[in-house]
Amino acid sequence: MSKGVFVFALIIAYVGSTLAAGGVFVSKEEASNYLTREKRANSGFEEFAKGNFEQECVEEICNYEELREVYENTAQTNAKWDELTRQCENMSPCNDIGTDTCQNLWSSYACHCHAGYTGVHCETDIDECQQNETCVHGICINGIGTYDCVCSTGYEGDTCNDDINECENFDNLCQNEGECVNDVGSYHCACAAGYTGSDCSQDVNECDLNLCPEGSQCEHGANSYTCFCPDEGCGASADAQLQQAVDP
Repeated sequence: MSKGVFVFALIIAYVGSTLAAGGVFVSKEEASNYLTREKRANSGFEEFAKGNFEQECVEEICNYEELREVYENTAQTNAKWDELTRQCENMSPCNDIGTDTCQNLWSSYACHCHAGYTGVHCETDIDECQQNETCVHGICINGIGTYDCVCSTGYEGDTCNDDINECENFDNLCQNEGECVNDVGSYHCACAAGYTGSDCSQDVNECDLNLCPEGSQCEHGANSYTCFCPDEGCGASADAQLQQAVDP
């Protein structure tokens, strides 16, 4: 007799004994259970053999009842089930500082890291300063799980990429009615006539510019100058130029 025929005969015999014991018919679902139950081993007596752990719970994910068939002991089953489903609680495998959450998987776990950490167990601090443009206009200082940017003059923001408008943020940068002009990362003063310097605080000495006619003398004043002739006169040409400047 073939193995398949023998197994089928056992099923028929079992069903027959059930019918004889108290019923003529069985439900559709119960009959289906008899005929479609999956094999556990390569034997004609597979449904009567003890469960195999590797086949049931290693090659695939098993449920508690399938694991119970393997160990046939409640205490051992509970201990193994706990080992397979609660590795985060039992082993605490993830790094305490770098881990946000530990996720239980079947016979395994997964560590989900805080920002700034990486690695299987979230044990490695990410050096953000090695990443491109972490601090665009500044110096990057790596910290544990984070970083800081020390911005260059004229810049601000988390990545030092925001230009500071000094003309809006600070008063009196330019003196003597000079105009403040914002530049990228800096500013400059456009000085009114007669003044110079980075903040327009220096009065221009026009006498150094040789603005007076030859033969005349120059007298410097506050943001002004005066050309005049000495007592002995400047000469005809200079006298004419000065006269034209006074009475054009």
